Formats: sequence, C-alpha cells, structure tokens
Amino acid sequence: MKTYTIRPFPNVSESFILVVTPTVRKLQIEIRKAFEKWGRAETGLNLENTAGMFSPTCKYEKGPYPGVFTSDVFGTMFLSEDHLGAGYVAHECLHAAMAHERQRIRFDMNYGEDCDDHEERLAYYLTYCVREVWNTLLENGHVKDRS
Repeated sequence: MKTYTIRPFPNVSESFILVVTPTVRKLQIEIRKAFEKWGRAETGLNLENTAGMFSPTCKYEKGPYPGVFTSDVFGTMFLSEDHLGAGYVAHECLHAAMAHERQRIRFDMNYGEDCDDHEERLAYYLTYCVREVWNTLLENGHVKDRS
C-alpha cells in the first residue's frame, strides 16, 4: 500500500489522500481499517463489490456555522492497481469533486437545467483531480503498460 497527498489546485492547501493497493482484496482491507480509525466501522460497511472508493473524511464541529472544518484534507480515495484505467480513476475523481462541492464550497448541488458557472466549476475541478491522480499513479509506477 502506498499513500499520496493530492492537491488538485497546486497553490491551495486543501487536499485529499490517495491510497493505492496492489489488489482489490487489499483495498477492501485498507478501507475497513480506515473506517475503524475514523469511528465509522459501525455503518455496516459492505465491500463485497467495491473496487475503489472516495470517502469524505472531514470532521465537523457544532458551532455558529454548520460544518466547520478541522482540516484541509477533505477525503480519502482508494484505488487498486489491478483495476487502474482512465474510467476507474475518473469515476472516483467525480466522487472527490462532488465531495469538494458539498463539503468545501458548501454548494447546494442545484446545477439547474443547463450548464452554468457552478457546473463549469465542477467540471474543471474534476479535470484537475483526474490530472493529479493520474500523474501521481504514472510517476510512481502504479500504471502498467496495457498494450
């Protein structure tokens, strides 16, 4: 298992953690460990068909503003080397981008009927996530030649 810090915006401190395992079985073990560490093990987690995951890991505090963050790390992405591919990475990055919209920007997720500035923001953030995750996977030898 390898872990990396992904910063979709290079000059911004907010980030998420990328965990890469060699197999899906090891990925499921790491997800269980993480959920136990986060105190979320009691959620009845069924990982039977899970080959990747993005889990928001922000901690919230009660206060005058709902959802005050205690960290700039807003989630953890779990990927397995035996499933790496563009679609797989994009799928989990979409979950990261949606968590960013909900938890960092506090957007109400009402994108409307047509493309607008909110949808463009999501699309660009998704692009930055995919680029940073894919480059990290390439630079660290996780992506194998599939030809």
